Amino acid sequence: MLRYNLTAYLYDTRYAEDQKMKYALILQDLPSGIGRLVLDLGCGTGLLLPKIMNRCGEIIGLDISKEMLKRAHLLTDGKTSINLILADADHLPFRKCCVDAIFAMTLLQNMSDPRHMLNEIRELMKPKGRLVITSLDEIKDPKAFRSLLKRSGFQLLRFQSISALKCHFAVCGVKKDPLAEKSRAEVLSGGYT
Repeated sequence: MLRYNLTAYLYDTRYAEDQKMKYALILQDLPSGIGRLVLDLGCGTGLLLPKIMNRCGEIIGLDISKEMLKRAHLLTDGKTSINLILADADHLPFRKCCVDAIFAMTLLQNMSDPRHMLNEIRELMKPKGRLVITSLDEIKDPKAFRSLLKRSGFQLLRFQSISALKCHFAVCGVKKDPLAEKSRAEVLSGGYT
């Protein structure tokens, strides 16, 4: 967090072009209506927020850096459909199954326990929700990244390595839990078999 608070003033100068190229790539295949509630996890200076605000009802930008959020506020000031929250991605302050889509762009490599964060994300997503996530290729090779997502309960809907940006990105849904589905069916039928 301290590193991002100290460097927030130059983040866009250093990374805006790379981030914008990532956003263009991931947004080209997403539907125009990506959901009523969208979370940009690790939103940083808020570069993605204006690009998705016309595709959903409400957006929450969450970041652990107060200085990054100050910059995001300057970019999004006056847009009532965008809310910014200072919080830790390892301890998300939301109820379960409430988010339609989650963006986690260039966040994974900053997490001490990526699997824990992915479990937190999975808990937040509605059953038909979508996760759009990137990882730097120097941190995770493609096979390890795909494996991490699958082990964390996600179904890969799209996966691509982008050598020009030195990253991988994935669009995921939540895997159906056959045991949970069976239990639900048993409860609905009025008994256990």
